[in-house]
Amino acid sequence: MTKGHYRFVEREIPLYFGLLRIIIADDLQAANSALHLGPDEIEGGLGCYQAVVWDVFAPGQEHVIYAMFRGFPDVQTLAHEAKHVVNRLFRARGVVLDLFHDEPECYMLGWVAKQIDFCARSKEVKPKKY
Repeated sequence: MTKGHYRFVEREIPLYFGLLRIIIADDLQAANSALHLGPDEIEGGLGCYQAVVWDVFAPGQEHVIYAMFRGFPDVQTLAHEAKHVVNRLFRARGVVLDLFHDEPECYMLGWVAKQIDFCARSKEVKPKKY
């Protein structure tokens, strides 16, 4: 990740609705300020995390899930945060995770991981300055 830059992708979430916004940056606090995201409720602030997921879901508004990464995520971090995204989505929709019938969860987890990987690797996503 180039210093002073961030990458941003926004996707409509299939089937369950809402938006997924992915941010990859060298400085999470600077990216947060530049994008006016305002996750003030994150304990300890953005400076202490390698990656973080949060959502904004208010009645009458579109559900938005944010996944923010400090630098390009390794596969372990990508999978870890993708699972948080799926859990936020399913909890907001009232979907109960089922250990014996987990295909919906697995498909959504794969979709989220693909979107994060696209944000990190695709030449279509142009880095922007803070």
